[in-house]
Amino acid sequence: MSSEHDVEAAFATISQRGAQSLLIASDAVYFGMRTDIISRAARLRIPAMYFLREFAEAGGLITYGNSLSDIAR
Repeated sequence: MSSEHDVEAAFATISQRGAQSLLIASDAVYFGMRTDIISRAARLRIPAMYFLREFAEAGGLITYGNSLSDIAR
């Protein structure tokens, strides 16, 4: 996914295929789109796990990674 249109298409596919959960892998592009990804997952009521703490801080359900400030330290 590299654009808002890609996110929209991905979530349409997720919805059509009846996904029951979502794992967002580590990618800088996803980080830049985090608010859109989080809100779409919430609208579809799909539990999602994200790769950085900043996703959870922005409203995502759960994260399995550090925060960017922790990584930089």
